[in-house]
Amino acid sequence: MTPSIKSFLPPTIVETQNGRWAVAGNQWLPIPKNVTLDMLREAWKKPKPAPRPVSKNGMWKVLGSKGESYTVTSEAGQWSCSCVGFGFRRKCKHIDSIKNQ
Repeated sequence: MTPSIKSFLPPTIVETQNGRWAVAGNQWLPIPKNVTLDMLREAWKKPKPAPRPVSKNGMWKVLGSKGESYTVTSEAGQWSCSCVGFGFRRKCKHIDSIKNQ
């Protein structure tokens, strides 16, 4: 049976002393000897990238690493964020993530 593989990286086959594995990204899935690389490639499902945040009048809602929601704003070239880190350092990863998209 060919496992379903979800990864941005294409799968490959690795043979070790402990068995045969389908490897894609950080996934190591045991596979039987009859599974070929072509079969793995057919079972590979490349996930869709996360949607980019859409600006609404220079404002973005950004999800923080612990599930919080922050508001990033850009007005006349000045960036700000509602997170605590921005209040202390005047920069944060939420602004960087918007700028890098």
